[in-house]
Amino acid sequence: KKSLLFIPTLLLCCSNFVFLAINKGPVDSKPNYLNLINGAVSCAATALCEELIFRVMASDVAKTKFNKILTLVITAGIFGATHFIARVFGDPFGATIQAGYSLFLGLVVGFTYLYGGSLIAAVLIHFLFNFINDSLFSVIYAGDWNVAFYIINLSVGMLVAIYLFVLLVFSIKKNQK
Repeated sequence: KKSLLFIPTLLLCCSNFVFLAINKGPVDSKPNYLNLINGAVSCAATALCEELIFRVMASDVAKTKFNKILTLVITAGIFGATHFIARVFGDPFGATIQAGYSLFLGLVVGFTYLYGGSLIAAVLIHFLFNFINDSLFSVIYAGDWNVAFYIINLSVGMLVAIYLFVLLVFSIKKNQK
């Protein structure tokens, strides 16, 4: 029941398509569906494995020593850092961008897991974020990423962050009663 509160976070999963709608960029007329299938399998495996590591293992250990907010920040920070390290030597700019959105995604899925109590919802959000914004978008969009791409994605991220902040405030107030 609490997991339903996280449905608006799915907007984050579609942020690249907000860019596509606003930018009216070129769409590939002959998408490679095999890449889409491979992407779906890869994204599902990645989301499940990373959520088991970062939410179940790391969060469950951290919350024995820290409160939920600090647990959330620590695990999201580690999540972002591992994504930075994975790319930093090949593409420092890309690694920085990936670390930023991975940190934010870590906060979103961590919040979903810690405050919503649902690993399934966390895995689903993670999968949809990766699949829709990477695999599906890459198969459909035929243009270049530009400044508008980053501004639109940042704006969508800020809307989701404000929503989650409001949920956090209500959760804290409810627990104080």
